Amino acid sequence: MKFWIYAIIALAGIGSAQAASLKDPVGRSPVTVSVPSSSTWGGLWAAALAGYNMSNTELDFSVFNPEDSREIANVDGFGGEGWSGDVQLGGDVQLGRFVVGAFGEYSFGGTESQTRVFEGIGRLDVEQKDSYSILARAGVVTSDNNTLLYLASGYTWTEAEATLRLGTESVKRSYDFGGVPLELGVEHKFGPNIRGRLAGRYTWFGKETVFEDEDEGYGARLTAEPGVFAVKAGVVISTSGFGF
Repeated sequence: MKFWIYAIIALAGIGSAQAASLKDPVGRSPVTVSVPSSSTWGGLWAAALAGYNMSNTELDFSVFNPEDSREIANVDGFGGEGWSGDVQLGGDVQLGRFVVGAFGEYSFGGTESQTRVFEGIGRLDVEQKDSYSILARAGVVTSDNNTLLYLASGYTWTEAEATLRLGTESVKRSYDFGGVPLELGVEHKFGPNIRGRLAGRYTWFGKETVFEDEDEGYGARLTAEPGVFAVKAGVVISTSGFGF
């Protein structure tokens, strides 16, 4: 009889100990649960960014006549740098973890550069000014819906001004460049409607005639073919956080 009493008491003690261990587990680390963002990446947005630009330009100087054209000088690696400010307006649509959209951009500022030409006799100064772009982008968001990785491309039109100095004489010309940009960026939500963005962009521009002097089919021509790399960072305000 005593044996059964002792057995019942022992089982009751084991059950109480297990219940206590379940109620207050020892040596277990807290479980962290990632809560996905409730706001979508779809909607309209506006962005303000600052950028640093570095350009590399190939210059070709050639002479021509009514029957032929011949290159007499080439400068590859004519570089420049400068700061710019960007204002963008765009819109996106979110499809699951994928985001697609488009945006327009106005950029002021740009790059300034100069190089010696004609064996040091002359100097060429080039200033890239305002530019206008339209781009489409596509990307994927992280599992918590807080960060977007995207790729964008489109068309850029840029204003530029070149000044060619030969001794005490100088000639100034304004011209336009058209090019294709390719941008890789990351965007992160810091609030329901506030995001931060960091992006790198390279733009390939076509060849453009900077200066040309011609008389009865004989003359000389200076052409430029630039490429510009820019790093941009800034703030994005989205309508999705306002429940639109």
